[in-house]
Amino acid sequence: MEEKNMLNYIGTLYSGEPTVLFIPGAMTTPHVFDGLANYLPCQSAIIDWNHSSGPWTVEAVGKKVLSLIGQLHLGPVVLAGYSWGGVVSIAAAIDDKEQRIAGLMIADTGACAVGHGDPTFPARLEKSWPDRDLFWTFSKRCFARPVTRGLYQQLEAYAMTLKKDTVCQAAYSVRESDFRNQLGQITCPVQILHGLRDQSRSMEHAQLLAEKIQNSELFWLDCGHTPMVEVHEEYLQKLLYFIHKIQLVEDIQAWDVLGAGELV
Repeated sequence: MEEKNMLNYIGTLYSGEPTVLFIPGAMTTPHVFDGLANYLPCQSAIIDWNHSSGPWTVEAVGKKVLSLIGQLHLGPVVLAGYSWGGVVSIAAAIDDKEQRIAGLMIADTGACAVGHGDPTFPARLEKSWPDRDLFWTFSKRCFARPVTRGLYQQLEAYAMTLKKDTVCQAAYSVRESDFRNQLGQITCPVQILHGLRDQSRSMEHAQLLAEKIQNSELFWLDCGHTPMVEVHEEYLQKLLYFIHKIQLVEDIQAWDVLGAGELV
């Protein structure tokens, strides 16, 4: 977007429409969410916060997500945040005084950094970014199974375009953030997805979210840290289930892909 401090996003958004906003993780290409939009009964877009203006802290991006929703006058919104993007979704929901968010679907994330990944990672980023070997180490933790060469090339090519300030601020911020005592402030429905073979976020992270957020539901998936890639169909099924559960679209059964209502 051209407007200052507005988040970049991939997709077309219209005012007043029910919306899913996908929020990827740190250093992660938005293309991990490719293909999902084709099956949704509402509009959607992917937030490319890595290529948006700074600051790139969890709380700052969370506020920008809320600002984007307001500036575009979107209808009810589901935030589908993954990893770092899941923490952003949590921060936005806590800060959502105007109740613009209809629900969260957060995957492989947590309210704090206790037990999260490699604590030395931000310092190594600061010392050597851009670093293909360091990114390779990071990527290995994100998947339970080896990824295809084509996918890895996309992941690496995107990461190598990112500025050091962006990756370092994001890495330090997520490890400094602690929302454990604020999870009770989240009032919208929340669906939590977590890979049983996640090497970055532990099962305890997911369980804490489920315990502390009142209106939440937790699902375990047979994958690693990146469910929308590793178990693409199941991720989509869980998203459609959540959209239906919270009635994001009033008549999901009658929704017609080819004849959907007028876009404004």
